[in-house]
Amino acid sequence: MNLYVTRLVVAAAAVLVAAGCGPAERPVTGRFQHVAADRIAVEVFKADKLSQLGEQLQRRRVECMADRGYPQLAEAAAGGEGGSDLSSTLNATAPDFAVRSEVEARRSGFGQDEPRQAPHVLSYDKGFDETLERCTDEAAKRLGGDLPRVRADAYDLMNVVSVEVAGRIRTGSAASTFKALAAPLLDCLDRAGFRPAKSGVERDIDAYGLGVATGHLAGADPAPPRRVRGTVETLPAAPARAYVPTPAEAALAVAAARCARETGYAAKFVTARLDVTRQVIAAHEEPLVRLGERIEKLAARLP
Repeated sequence: MNLYVTRLVVAAAAVLVAAGCGPAERPVTGRFQHVAADRIAVEVFKADKLSQLGEQLQRRRVECMADRGYPQLAEAAAGGEGGSDLSSTLNATAPDFAVRSEVEARRSGFGQDEPRQAPHVLSYDKGFDETLERCTDEAAKRLGGDLPRVRADAYDLMNVVSVEVAGRIRTGSAASTFKALAAPLLDCLDRAGFRPAKSGVERDIDAYGLGVATGHLAGADPAPPRRVRGTVETLPAAPARAYVPTPAEAALAVAAARCARETGYAAKFVTARLDVTRQVIAAHEEPLVRLGERIEKLAARLP
């Protein structure tokens, strides 16, 4: 089975370390040492140009597939198939709970609304899969034969940097800094009458949520795919769904939002996270610079 709507998920598992970007590398120019918190995706990873290249690759292979008798990708694209926004993953941002208003916290708790799901295509057909592979190769050659490798290397480096940043914050060299940042916020929660649900656990915001019943997404789940061998299935668009918190979750989220505002937690968190991110980027600067040059070269060929 193949899923033809690709979304980048940067996770702390199954990390693929790109060749030549090990932790022993050191900065060569320091060109990223002043990168702003909201410019990391664009200036370091060239995410805007990478997205443009991905969109052009998809458009060309969709056209190729339609020309060869497989219109499903074109039909799904017409229904609103979209790309991924890498900025929310790569930029230095504060946790959602710390930047929500009390009104937003009361409505959403610690959850997230689910956006509209665009149509996407599932294939259980060998002919479709083989044709897609050929169309992808042809589209990549028209845009620059190195494009698939460049995209793979870019996502690998994004994973490496993101996981290393998370590790330093959670248990690594920066852990004590972030624990100190959180202490006033957690003291504020204590004064508001909240306590960690279990004794003996690490004192952080997650500990206060242990045992608190969480909410649910409103509306029905989308129908599951049929998964019939030898067919190509287009799953229809699914409407957006609002997250509905439980009263207990909403109460804790409101208190957390209020305490974050009173202690200035969000701005302090972003500053500290940006410092860690710059350090990690500096340790991988050489492969990041090379990657940027490869992306720029391919992007220069776009119409």
